[in-house]
Amino acid sequence: MILPGQKIESAVAKKDHIRRYLTHVYLDVTLKRAVATDGHVMAICPVSISPEDTAGYVSPDALKESRRQKSATLVANGALTLENGASLPRATEQDFGHYPNVDALLPPSRPDRAPDFCVDVSLLVRIAQAINIQNAKTKDMIAVWLPPKDAPRNTARCALYIEGNSDAYGLVAQCDFESALSEAAKKNCAET
Repeated sequence: MILPGQKIESAVAKKDHIRRYLTHVYLDVTLKRAVATDGHVMAICPVSISPEDTAGYVSPDALKESRRQKSATLVANGALTLENGASLPRATEQDFGHYPNVDALLPPSRPDRAPDFCVDVSLLVRIAQAINIQNAKTKDMIAVWLPPKDAPRNTARCALYIEGNSDAYGLVAQCDFESALSEAAKKNCAET
């Protein structure tokens, strides 16, 4: 498998003693994708599959180590074999159980319209840090309100209204649609 440029392992659970399958990425060779979830977020990235690859679990450590090699490839079958020949153990369904049916959570198809809004994720992080009370008892959570479509142009029509875990609030500007999307996403939107 040739690893995606994304760090999909960022979406796995760091520790879950009950649902251990959430601590690993799942390689789906049929649909040529890697899937990762911690139960709160889910990432699905396309991957290039080698004939030797088999479906199953891939550890975050194997993905990280593979990226340190000359080319970010690994063979995923009975074990996880890196480009340099090093082999890492591979968890099985016997070890972790069956991976969740993530397709049941996905919409039947991508919406056939332009996105409702695009936002720079780093701005969401900054506003969460700016308006939330920072202590061990609270989470950096935010509530987001989309602007009404009929809002006058001289208001914050193009901003998201954000509230945190305190009485503080803020706005986050939406991104320019054209500059925010990848070429593939722009093509998909244009075709629909």
